[in-house]
Amino acid sequence: MPKSSRIWLHRILASVNVTLVTSLSTFIRFAQIQTNFEHKIIGEYI
Repeated sequence: MPKSSRIWLHRILASVNVTLVTSLSTFIRFAQIQTNFEHKIIGEYI
């Protein structure tokens, strides 16, 4: 395998990794916000 294509592959993997981590953390943050919001609504009703 030529060196240049290996660097290219690493670069693609790195960017995919970053995208996955970013979307995962965004999803977790959104889930936390939604849970807090639901707790607030439930707390107001009780």
